[in-house]
Amino acid sequence: MAVWAASGQQPIHFVTARSPELLHAQIKEQGSKLLPRSEAAVKRLAKLSSSSQDFLPTQTTILFADLAIDNLEKIQEVCSEIESEISENLKRLQEICHQSDLENFQILRMSQLDHPQGKLGEILDLAGNPQISICLNARAEKMVEIVSRESLESHQRMFGWSEKESREHNRKLAITMGLVGQAVQLLQPPPIIIHNEAFIARGALNNLFTPLKDPVPVVCLTDLLERKKSKG
Repeated sequence: MAVWAASGQQPIHFVTARSPELLHAQIKEQGSKLLPRSEAAVKRLAKLSSSSQDFLPTQTTILFADLAIDNLEKIQEVCSEIESEISENLKRLQEICHQSDLENFQILRMSQLDHPQGKLGEILDLAGNPQISICLNARAEKMVEIVSRESLESHQRMFGWSEKESREHNRKLAITMGLVGQAVQLLQPPPIIIHNEAFIARGALNNLFTPLKDPVPVVCLTDLLERKKSKG
């Protein structure tokens, strides 16, 4: 950071999230303990970071999504050591980053992020249930509705959820991502969020609570958009 300041160059700060893939893999049909999705995502991120580094100093923050965990109830039925698995997932994610030649990076747990109302892990639980009063305005409710429509089929196929269960999870996920967006705005240097999911509408959720005139920048990777179009 001191070198960047001395050079007079404002660094670019990429922020992206990685799901707790090792937890998902506790249920055989929902993932592999080899963490292939994390490996593919980090390789893509390393390439983006390297290209950016050719022009400006580039810093990368990976947020490990230990809040609003998909299918948490089922995972807890087969895995009693959630925190142990999270620790192992973090260790292996760090190894994947080094193997992928990702430079100038840090990995932070979402639950450890500072928010104006406290640590995110203090105002949300693992399932994404708010521990403080949260009110969604009409704009936010519309954003949640769009995400719910987009992800319903996947939730039914992967988890066997009803439409009600899917909507309830999406609401908790939306609140979590909205609070993360507010927390990310406090990071320095000012960040750009790299959306790394196939559900494109979710990228907007990081601005669920931010002012319309002061959103956190969110970029969806082109290959995800192309993959989404090919499925459609």
